[in-house]
Amino acid sequence: MTSLDNIIEFQSEQDDTLLKKIKSNDRKSFEVIFLKYNEVLFEHAFRILHDREVCMDIVQEIFVWLWTNREILEISSLKPYLLAAVKFQVANYMRRNKIQSRYLSHLEYVLSNSPVIEFHAEVKEMKDLIQHLIELLPEKCRHVFILS
Repeated sequence: MTSLDNIIEFQSEQDDTLLKKIKSNDRKSFEVIFLKYNEVLFEHAFRILHDREVCMDIVQEIFVWLWTNREILEISSLKPYLLAAVKFQVANYMRRNKIQSRYLSHLEYVLSNSPVIEFHAEVKEMKDLIQHLIELLPEKCRHVFILS
């Protein structure tokens, strides 16, 4: 066994201990996991998305999920599990973003080519013209017209 294998095994044992402790609501162990993996997960997400805010949100969501589900988790190896969670969340973000972009593009197309918009503009112009013409009427005629 090489020294690298020993380090990996040691880290894995440490992670197992930390996971056992967070299952029993040990916040300090959770904080250690957060400090240990936060930056690695962020960098992993950032290599794909290149958006600091989104990547920070993704990593935060993963840690919130980890804490919320701490009692039912069955994780054999923490680091690969967390990296897989990042990939999953990034894929979800990209899928949601793609769908939103598609709907926004469609909405922009509809609004720019919509006869309904033109119709509403024409109706507004017509109302403005009628209002202007009503104001030009003599007072009694205007009153009769408005009452009718």
